[in-house]
Amino acid sequence: MSNEFFPDSNEQMGSIDPASYISKFFKWTEFLRTETGVDNTPDATATMNLQKLAKVLDTFREKFGPINITSGYRSPNVQDALRSGGNAQAAAYSLHEEGLAADITPTGTTAQKLFATVAGTPDLAKLVGEFALKVNTIHMSLPTSTKQQVFMYVNAADQYIRYTAQELSDFIAKNKTAVIVAGAAFGTIALAGVAVFTVLLLRRRGII
Repeated sequence: MSNEFFPDSNEQMGSIDPASYISKFFKWTEFLRTETGVDNTPDATATMNLQKLAKVLDTFREKFGPINITSGYRSPNVQDALRSGGNAQAAAYSLHEEGLAADITPTGTTAQKLFATVAGTPDLAKLVGEFALKVNTIHMSLPTSTKQQVFMYVNAADQYIRYTAQELSDFIAKNKTAVIVAGAAFGTIALAGVAVFTVLLLRRRGII
């Protein structure tokens, strides 16, 4: 798939500075940190995939406000360490291992609103392959040949269940919001902008 978010590219990176920015809003360390103590350095392919993933998350960041990446890249050894450590969600294979997936938690809105807005907005929905909601965390991946716009939820038994068309439609109708303001600071800026616009409009009309 090739578009502004998924360009065809053979560009490779050398050594990665974890403190440097992978994209406009996110640093490499946000995608690479792990508590397993196992090396988590991505290879060239995973590096390119992570850059594409970060661009999508930049789009979400601009629309929904701050987003925490709770789990980004997982090297095969990290995935094995998680599984052997008893992590029930650590499958034998995960798209995290290819740099194609991340678990995110929005802090400027709820995961439910972010999920519903993405699912209900075609231009945003096309950016994701797998999108799964669990409480206030979303597992997301880039589109692949087998996973394109798959919207799911995680039940109490940690099982990924695909929404039916009607269930997804009902969820979007209940949770989607047209405008999401992320935090008091954003709200203050927005209100200030409205106030300035109102004053200018009134002056133009000769009212004040």
